[in-house]
Amino acid sequence: MELQHLVYSGLEQFARQFLLVNRQQTYRSDGVHDIWLRAGCSAGYGGLRGVHIAEGLTATEGTG
Repeated sequence: MELQHLVYSGLEQFARQFLLVNRQQTYRSDGVHDIWLRAGCSAGYGGLRGVHIAEGLTATEGTG
């Protein structure tokens, strides 16, 4: 997941900052999201972070 994945979109000429979000693995309907977050700017700053989100699940009776 790099800036070149947005080729021909005109992003390089338009946006001075960017955020790219992608899953690390397929979602398994378990309330857990493992996400790659790449952020950057035209000045060359940026980085790649792994984000882990555990949102939980709703019980079948609508609680939880």
